[in-house]
Amino acid sequence: MTRFLEKTADYLYKNYGDKISDLCIVVPNRRARLFLQKYLGNSIGKTIWSPTIFSIEDFLINISGLRICDPTQVLFELYEIHKGLEGQNAQPFDEFTSWAQQLLGDFNEIDSYLVDAKDLFSFLNEAKALSVWNLDNKPLTDFEKQYLRFFNSLYTYHEQLNIRLLSSSLAYPGLLFRKTAEQIGALQEKIPWEKIIFAGFNALTKAEEVIIDSLVSIGKTEMLWDADAYYMEDEKQEAGFFLRMWKKKWKNQPFNWIEKDFAEIGRASCRERV
Repeated sequence: MTRFLEKTADYLYKNYGDKISDLCIVVPNRRARLFLQKYLGNSIGKTIWSPTIFSIEDFLINISGLRICDPTQVLFELYEIHKGLEGQNAQPFDEFTSWAQQLLGDFNEIDSYLVDAKDLFSFLNEAKALSVWNLDNKPLTDFEKQYLRFFNSLYTYHEQLNIRLLSSSLAYPGLLFRKTAEQIGALQEKIPWEKIIFAGFNALTKAEEVIIDSLVSIGKTEMLWDADAYYMEDEKQEAGFFLRMWKKKWKNQPFNWIEKDFAEIGRASCRERV
């Protein structure tokens, strides 16, 4: 059974030869990038110009012009916003960090999936207001008032943080994905590579889907999938849900590859037991 990245390396050199240097290959993470570089070296076996290989995050950094902000710096930027909004009522930094880390994680998810932050936080505000609604018409306690005021300020935190970071061409990962997806139509015109190969992806975020979809539409993209017939052909298998969806969405793209490795492993296991 050949490893997916080994097969990817063999396929790329077999199909593109020395023109492989004109490619940009995008993989899910930096670890996959290191292994693909190793397997390409083994497959090519001679000195040629290497293709450009990026993790998805590094690829977006390259085409967007944004830089990923250090997580600690993002936290301090959010604390400056907190002090500006709360004034004398601002919490000490150690208390602030107890909830700010979770809030930043939520911001990251919101932006990665292109959620309308204003609508989402408006809904949360209304939900929280209902949760403290006193049917007996008693006035809200100071704690309940502070509780509601905090939820009313979440959208402001999100917007101000984005403005502060983007003014310095910085972003946290989710914001990088959102801004690239929003601008991909203009950005794709400046992409220098002949073709971009996306290899080894599965459950894409909404931002990733928009970016890849835009590149597919101009014929600049090829995708290589690590799929198996065991879960691709059985609708009950949740492991194949996203891959089946992408196969239908990009039906004009060859779906390379659907292997039968699970079946081979099962047959080998049976032979060993016999």
